[in-house]
Amino acid sequence: MAKLLFFYLLMIFSSFILLANCQQGNNTLESDQFLNENQTIVSPNKIFELGFFNLSDSNNQYLGIWYTAPKKTVVWVANGDSPISGGNGSLHLTPEGVLSLQNGSGYIVWSTNKRSFKGAPEAVLLDSGTLLVRDTMTGDVSWQSSYDLSNTLLPGMYLGYITLPNLNQKMQLTSWKNDTDPSPGSYVYMLDHTRLYELVIVNGSTVIYRTGPWTGSHWNGMPQLGEAGLVAFQLNQTDVAAYFSYNSLNTAYIFRLVMNQNGTLSFLRSNLTSDWEEFEQIPPANSGQFALCGPNAISQGTNCTCLSAYSPKSLNDWKNGSFLDGCVRSEPFNCMKATGVMSISNVKLPDTINAKANSSIRNFDGCQMWCTSTCNCTAFAVLGSQGCVGWFGDLIDTVNLANEQGDNLYIRVAAPSPPPSPPHAPESAKKKVTRIISYVAMPAAILATLAFGLLFIQCTRWKREREMKYPLPNTSKFLFLASK
Repeated sequence: MAKLLFFYLLMIFSSFILLANCQQGNNTLESDQFLNENQTIVSPNKIFELGFFNLSDSNNQYLGIWYTAPKKTVVWVANGDSPISGGNGSLHLTPEGVLSLQNGSGYIVWSTNKRSFKGAPEAVLLDSGTLLVRDTMTGDVSWQSSYDLSNTLLPGMYLGYITLPNLNQKMQLTSWKNDTDPSPGSYVYMLDHTRLYELVIVNGSTVIYRTGPWTGSHWNGMPQLGEAGLVAFQLNQTDVAAYFSYNSLNTAYIFRLVMNQNGTLSFLRSNLTSDWEEFEQIPPANSGQFALCGPNAISQGTNCTCLSAYSPKSLNDWKNGSFLDGCVRSEPFNCMKATGVMSISNVKLPDTINAKANSSIRNFDGCQMWCTSTCNCTAFAVLGSQGCVGWFGDLIDTVNLANEQGDNLYIRVAAPSPPPSPPHAPESAKKKVTRIISYVAMPAAILATLAFGLLFIQCTRWKREREMKYPLPNTSKFLFLASK
C-alpha cells in the first residue's frame, strides 16, 4: 500500500513538473493558466520571448516581449506606466479571454478587454513578435499587442488608425521616458489622419517632423528610405482606415523601427550574430526643424529662401536670420489673373494639412485646370497614387531636396505680360537732318501739287473763254469747196 501511495505521489509531482516545462518554452497560454515571473513563452522559431523583466538595477517589474538574439532586446511592454514594484507578478488568461496582469497581492495593474467566445480562449506568441488572444473554435482574434504598440514597430506591424462607430483605434509609437523607464515619453510617431497620409513626429500638439505625402511607392520627403533594398514599404487605405507597414527583403537580417527619447527614429538591423546597427535615421541628420522658414518659403538645411512670387514679410527680421514670419505675396493675389504657374523642382512638398487630393486627375494640364478653377488654390502637384494635390492657403515646410529626388511644385502666379517695346536709340545728326527734311519736303510737295492743279484748271478756263470770243473758222466748208 505504501508503495502504491508513493507511486501516485510521484506521478502527481511529475505532472506538475511537466506542466511547468510546457509553459516554459511553449508559445501558448491556455484558458485559466498563469504565467509567473520565472516562466516565459517562446515563439515557434524561438525569435521572440514573452515574460517578466527588470531594467537596469530597478526593482520595477514589467511584462514584455523581446528579441532573443543577438541579445535580449525589448520590443513591447504591457505595463510601462504601471510597473510591479518588488516583482512577484503573474499573467492570467481568464476563461472569459481576458489577459490580466497582477502584482503579488493580486491587484490588477493591466488587462485587456473582455470579449465573447464560442470556444475556449488562448494567448499565442507568434514569430512576428505579436501576442494575440483568439478563439480556439473560430480563430477570431479578440486582442493583439500590435494594436497597442510601445516604442517599436516590427516588420508586418501596422502604424495607422481605424475609425468605426464602435472602434476608434490608433496604432502609433511612443518613446520611453528613458532607458530605464518604459513609461510613455514625450514623442509620438503616427500616421496623421488630418493630412494626406503623412507620417509625423509630434511632441504633444507640436509637429517636429513630417515625411511628406505618400506617392504610391515612398514618402515624398524621404525618397531615399528603402533604397538599400533591405525593406519595402506599403500604405493601405480605405474610407475608415489607413495603415503603414514595412517588410523585410533580406531574410539574413532582423529589423526594428524605434521611437527614441530624443525625438528621432532609428531603423536598426542585425544578422543575429552581431549587435544592432542603425542604417537609417528619421529625420535625416541634415534636415532642419519643421517649418524652419515660416510660411511660403523653402529651406535647404538651415538656409531659407522665399518661394517664387513671394517676398519676406519682414525684411529686417529676414536679414537678421529670423525666418518664422516667412514670406508674403510680392503683389496682392488676384485669382482671376493668376492663370500662370512657376515650377520648383525636387522638393519635399508643403504640409498637406491644408491640401486636398483628386485621384481622378493624374496629368499636369488637368491638375492646373482643377486648381485654377478654384480661387483659393495657391499651388498644386501631380503626385503618383494621390493624383492631383492642391494647396489652399499658405505653403508650410517646403524643403529643397538634394540629388533630384523630390517632386515638382507648381505655384500659381499672374500670367506673364506681353514684352515691352524696345527702347528708342538716340538719333544721329544725319538721321535728325533727314527727319527734318522729310517733315519739310512732304508739305512742300503737297502744296506744289495743289498749285499745279489749280494752274491747270485756270489755264483750261482761260482757253475756253478765248475760243468763245474768237471762234475758229468752219473747216468742213473748205473741205467741201475743195472737193468741187
